[in-house]
Amino acid sequence: MALQIVDFNKSEVGLVVRGKRGPDHQPWAFQTHVDCIFANGAPVGYFGNSELSISGSGSSGMGMSGIVFDYPLFLKHRRHYVDLNEAKAQGQQSTALLVEVSMKEAMDFGMTWLRMKANPDTFNIVGHNCASHASLAFIYSRILDGGINGLDTPNNLYNQILERRKPNVREIGGYLGFREAGFGKFQMLLDDSADITAIKPPDKPDVIRIQLPPR
Repeated sequence: MALQIVDFNKSEVGLVVRGKRGPDHQPWAFQTHVDCIFANGAPVGYFGNSELSISGSGSSGMGMSGIVFDYPLFLKHRRHYVDLNEAKAQGQQSTALLVEVSMKEAMDFGMTWLRMKANPDTFNIVGHNCASHASLAFIYSRILDGGINGLDTPNNLYNQILERRKPNVREIGGYLGFREAGFGKFQMLLDDSADITAIKPPDKPDVIRIQLPPR
């Protein structure tokens, strides 16, 4: 089995739409959830926190306390979002959109998420959901200059960023995961079948392919 690895050099941040099978797939809103990627490659996301479960939509989807997931919380509650083998086992395909940004934009993006983690606000399925909060991080860091066009859905946010930030983006669709790479960095792990489209190829290649021994 071949494994593709995406390294992050702190010049990109990202969006990951869960349930979006590839760049051309336009999924129904309630089939998706959205997370983000810091400039160091670490995943982060906003969820509704109920007493019975932690989910993107929650039991009722209204008036729950919010919670921001970091990598350890993903491993505990949404392992198939960050573990490549678990994603494949559960059929969890995703599409990531990596956006080339300035150092200040990357720092402001990270700081916005840290502020949301400290004060996560209330989750509502309409207007204060995972996509709404991800959008705020892109707006407050001035990567975007306005809110989501239409309903606050993961795919609408994806399409908005794609439209506004071309040609400085890369799209990656398929089974993906993350792992710690040391020195505060993370790598994105991709199944060999993953679809990688570099609308503007980076100056230096940062996707490498390694051959894993059979298990």
